[in-house]
Amino acid sequence: MPSAQNMYNYAVWYNVATTLSRDIVLLNTLGAMPVILVISLLLH
Repeated sequence: MPSAQNMYNYAVWYNVATTLSRDIVLLNTLGAMPVILVISLLLH
């Protein structure tokens, strides 16, 4: 599991900074999309 997801799971478990960790998971996911696209274009 990605580290951002693990951080969210811990935040929910301990009920600490759940909103912040949820937003970080979203930003991490959205930020990974262009990176994956660029890598795939470079390797093509």
